[in-house]
Amino acid sequence: MNHRLGDKTRCGLLGFCGTGYLWILLYFGIDFDQDQLSKAPCTTSDSILNDLRAMIEPLSTLTSTCASVLAQERDPFPALKEIQNVPEWNIFLDTIKTPPSGPDYLFRAHKHVGTSQPIFVSELNIPFDLEFRRAFSIDKFAVLLNKHLTKSKTERTTREKIKTPFVSLSSSLHWTIHTAGQKWKDRDAEEAVGLAIFDVKKMRQTSDTTIFRVSDVIESLTSQGRGDLISGEAKVWAGNCDEYVSMGGIHDSGLVRWVLWEELYSSPAKILSDCFLKAYTLGKYRQWMQEQQVELENICQRIVGFAKVIAGPRDDLLSTLIELILEPGIQFWGFETESSEDVRDRALALVNELTLDKLSRLSI
Repeated sequence: MNHRLGDKTRCGLLGFCGTGYLWILLYFGIDFDQDQLSKAPCTTSDSILNDLRAMIEPLSTLTSTCASVLAQERDPFPALKEIQNVPEWNIFLDTIKTPPSGPDYLFRAHKHVGTSQPIFVSELNIPFDLEFRRAFSIDKFAVLLNKHLTKSKTERTTREKIKTPFVSLSSSLHWTIHTAGQKWKDRDAEEAVGLAIFDVKKMRQTSDTTIFRVSDVIESLTSQGRGDLISGEAKVWAGNCDEYVSMGGIHDSGLVRWVLWEELYSSPAKILSDCFLKAYTLGKYRQWMQEQQVELENICQRIVGFAKVIAGPRDDLLSTLIELILEPGIQFWGFETESSEDVRDRALALVNELTLDKLSRLSI
């Protein structure tokens, strides 16, 4: 039998949504801290607004969901499930919010057809909006995420294209550069491969772009007894590259730099070795890599030169890129020097010298 929302059910839901805010809070477990409100006059106005916003936003979202469901003649049981999904999402999202101390930039190894600057959208291009959170439970979201994390292996095995609503990103520059090299080896003649750099702050300022750190999602799922929704293989993969995923596409305003693989590999700095490109994984690269002894000044100039290739006209990125290039250690790139602990400081000093030299040549 196809159940519809009868008058009694409809009236009950209307009362539930229209006048029963306190019952909504209790039923769905939304945090309603009366102590916070009683102390509000003693705090700053910004603090009061933040407290109120934290309570009002879940209620507003839930009320909108109820109103939308009630406006449709539908089976009440899926409708009630949709209503329940929303506050569950609110609680879940509170546990996986990326802290302000997160990375300033994220990276992507990207392959696309053509020579123009690529567009960074997923195959499904579904935004993480209220409609998604109504239709997809947290469990369904986790299953989709697992499908995305394992899609490269699945596509190689089945030769079928896997579509997901996610775009993969990483905070690890060296991992992403290596992945770009592997994509370049597997490219078709008409495809271009490169490294994309994204400004996290600008990405978050776009309302229809949502970023998740995968390790935070996995940790939250595990704490709720849902950890097995993500396979062990996917967990290892996400941990190795510190993977992030974006939903809703990435606007041009978030893209800082797009540089082709050929520019990286043929850089005069000669940081990327043949072994780096040939090794299918970083584990194999570490096995095959042979270190070469170099002078401190030489390797510092090469590191700065490589950072300049990546940064292009964005000199403001140089210091950050040098830090990230040296994050795995100078030995990772196959170099050894007597003063390896001084490489970072000397490379950053060279950047400062370059900046001062440019400023001195400016005409005022």
